Amino acid sequence: MIFLFKIIITIAIVGAGTYLSEWLGSNWFSKWDKIWVVAITAIIATVALTLINALSDNFEKYLKKPTILIQTSKQANEINILIDIKRSIERISLNYPVLGQVTNFQDLNALTDARTVLAKVVGGATQNDAQNNLRITITDIKPNIRLQYKIFYNATQGNIVVAGTDRYEISYVWQYNGEKIQETEWRLTENDNLTKKSKITVIGAQIFDRVLTPEEIKKMYEDGPPQRNY
Repeated sequence: MIFLFKIIITIAIVGAGTYLSEWLGSNWFSKWDKIWVVAITAIIATVALTLINALSDNFEKYLKKPTILIQTSKQANEINILIDIKRSIERISLNYPVLGQVTNFQDLNALTDARTVLAKVVGGATQNDAQNNLRITITDIKPNIRLQYKIFYNATQGNIVVAGTDRYEISYVWQYNGEKIQETEWRLTENDNLTKKSKITVIGAQIFDRVLTPEEIKKMYEDGPPQRNY
């Protein structure tokens, strides 16, 4: 397709250059030496061809760029994640917030389809932990594949809202002409539509029914949120 595109554009440029040369030679440029008319036409054609090569490269890059469609659905204490990948990507990472404590994570794919090299939960599993983050990284992905994952969790009780957990982040790496390109998208947890990055990032939120002492706050800060690998 790209080759055909270049042929059509080249024919158009050659035709336009020939017409331009005749037009220049038959108007006030006719007083000039013919070599100047040819030179001006050649310069214009060279600039046009350079621009066309740049445009065709961008067009080819656009055609080869992978597309990712994500569908998430929630049931009782379960979140199902479907990832449809068109064309080829090297690696994909997902950072998904969960209102509650993640209890398990399942990779439902065959080993020949993709390989999950990281499945980590950031946040604790106690009654004080109101929110966790699941982070997964997938490599060795077969082109044009559908991947499926499942998150099990204990939902946070009560009408608790944690700012910034209404969207999740997905990033992926693909190659074009030997160059590795990284793309990042943000999607809403409600319907998986594309959105902007949240101004607030919360990881591993905890809620206490009492006032913490300065020593407890300092220790929590130094320790950081707990992490669990699956």
